[in-house]
Amino acid sequence: MNLGTFSNLSGNYKEIGLQEVKEFSNIPEAESIIFSDAMYDVAKINETIKQIETYYPELLEELIEVAKEFHRPVEQLRFVQDSYLFGGGCSLGALKPESNVDGKMYLFRTYDMDPMITEMRLCSTSPRNFYNHTGFSSHYFGRSDGMNEHGLCVMFASCGMPVGNYPGMQKPQVSGFNFMVVVRLFLEKCRTIKEVIDLFLQIPIASNVNLLVADGNNEIAILETLNGIKEYSIIDDNHAFLTNHAVLEEIKKQEKYSLNQSEVRENKMKEFFCNPTLNSKESINQMIQMEYPDGITSLNYKESFGTVYSVIFNVTDKTLNYSFGSSKHNPMFQIKVGEVAEHMAVPVNLPNKSYGKEFWRVN
Repeated sequence: MNLGTFSNLSGNYKEIGLQEVKEFSNIPEAESIIFSDAMYDVAKINETIKQIETYYPELLEELIEVAKEFHRPVEQLRFVQDSYLFGGGCSLGALKPESNVDGKMYLFRTYDMDPMITEMRLCSTSPRNFYNHTGFSSHYFGRSDGMNEHGLCVMFASCGMPVGNYPGMQKPQVSGFNFMVVVRLFLEKCRTIKEVIDLFLQIPIASNVNLLVADGNNEIAILETLNGIKEYSIIDDNHAFLTNHAVLEEIKKQEKYSLNQSEVRENKMKEFFCNPTLNSKESINQMIQMEYPDGITSLNYKESFGTVYSVIFNVTDKTLNYSFGSSKHNPMFQIKVGEVAEHMAVPVNLPNKSYGKEFWRVN
């Protein structure tokens, strides 16, 4: 049975690590999931650890504590070894208050991936001396999205060809962090888009990423990286949409190809939301429930491109409405940033549907 789960993590980073170890005790074969006996590139692993120590030492404390409890060196954590772990196909949108009938700021997303390699886990995290946040985890210790106590909301999607140490993927062009480290770092240490951009320009990022960011000042920004090139834009329009191809000019020059279905999903969001009629949370939910090619939910699980969760962030109220799996086939729940979820484990319905060879057509 597929399960969506919730974690509540709090305290200093060593304490958070110990709480995660307790969680792992309930997962069959947890040690083989989070650790690897093989160390394929010792120099690269050591470089990754050094970068975490430099830019995010608190996270390293957490990782060391987890490894210590398993009597393992931190170098054997897959989170460290898979520092270039590729992300899924995603659809992201942001609507400023002027676009919406209730005058509130909304961000929304679907996250499309193979459910066999996705933990489908929502976390409320309250690290001591840093910002509380609620969002979905990636590789247990990272985050793929979330919103913090100041209303800063960050959402990730892959940009262009995935980067990774796996067959068929592009080898890393630069040394640096993966998206899952970057998103969590922003959530815990930034309050505004300005602070996010400052940190974005400082830290090394290896992943090819699209980031859609909003803050409590009702600002929206797009941040992109591709092959080590970085670009950002603060959005003046009342809306912004991202999928899995580049939209900023310098990054577009670096992109060799994009999936046609990525452009289809972006265009569907533009058609649906860019009209004279004011939008609502209900209309956002309608879009994330509609199945590709009419909407942005995907049921292509067997080909590693199915919606494993959907979420609507209400930045104004600091609440999340979310579903494990597509909200077309699963219930939506609501949680406020930093709160404990009502349900700790939820069965998830993942009916499969293939969209044929055209789904993978490259432009």
